[in-house]
Amino acid sequence: MTWKVCDGIYQHVDIKEQGKENAFSLGQSLWIGEEEFEDLDEIIARYVNPMASYARDLLNYKYFKAFENRQAVDEYLAKEKERSANKIHYIIYPSKEFPGKFVLAYLPKDKPRHEFIGLKSEGFRFRQQIFENLSLLLKWFKEHYRDPPPQATPVAAAPARTPFATPGNNGSLDLELFYAKPSSVLSLWL
Repeated sequence: MTWKVCDGIYQHVDIKEQGKENAFSLGQSLWIGEEEFEDLDEIIARYVNPMASYARDLLNYKYFKAFENRQAVDEYLAKEKERSANKIHYIIYPSKEFPGKFVLAYLPKDKPRHEFIGLKSEGFRFRQQIFENLSLLLKWFKEHYRDPPPQATPVAAAPARTPFATPGNNGSLDLELFYAKPSSVLSLWL
């Protein structure tokens, strides 16, 4: 499945089909990670629409900016810091390297920091926590921006797709399924 995150950025999500009667039919159950869905309409209603809504919240936020590259972000934050040195300047921009993620960039002192905000059907994922709305995420961030991030950012070699995990493997990537034959993975353009 592919959905448009914002202009020029599309996230690809693998859907695993189970219970196929034949090669031309849709599976009786569809899986994205550890979540099971009955049909494509349910995937759109419970998975895509909530994430698209969260993406719209970020796109409409007053400090959202679409930058071409990280250097432009850093330069923008440095200029803002020159104008008002006492503030912690921050912006949100979409990640082109990791579709479906946004980046919260901020300048606490003289070195810019960039941290990912993930979109989940249940909310925003930031620093291994889920926030049900943007206000709660930003409130928490403003109170904890000095805390070190819990883990390093994803490596550049990570796949541009959102791989599925099978039930019971705790969300870890099952490489055998990830590189499965095309007939076992459903592709849908939305």
